Amino acid sequence: MPLSLAPAPTRTATTVTLRGRLDVHRLTEVRTALDRCPDSVRLDLSDVTFLDQSVLDLLGGQRRRRRAAGRELVIDGVSDAVRVILDLAVRADILGAADLAGDVHEMAVAA
Repeated sequence: MPLSLAPAPTRTATTVTLRGRLDVHRLTEVRTALDRCPDSVRLDLSDVTFLDQSVLDLLGGQRRRRRAAGRELVIDGVSDAVRVILDLAVRADILGAADLAGDVHEMAVAA
C-alpha cells in the first residue's frame, strides 16, 4: 500500500499516513517519505497492520534527530496491531521504542 503525505493544520508540520505491513522490505520507502518532510511530522499509523524492528529503529532515530533540531515526530493514531507491538517493544526495552510508545500510552489515556 502506498504512503500518503498530507499537509497538517500548521505550516510547520506534515502528516504522514502509513498503511499496510511495514517491515524491512518497505524501510527505504518509509525513510524516503519521512526525509522529504523538513519540519515536524504527525505520524498516522491507524492503517498499519504490522511493523518490525527495522521500522521501530527508523522511527526512533527520526524522532531523536528531529528533537535535536527543535522539531517533533508525533504519533497521532495507531491501529490495535501497532499498539500491541509498541507495548511489547516497551516491555522488552527495545532501543527507541519506549520513546515512541510514550505517545501511544498518552493517546490511550486521553481516549
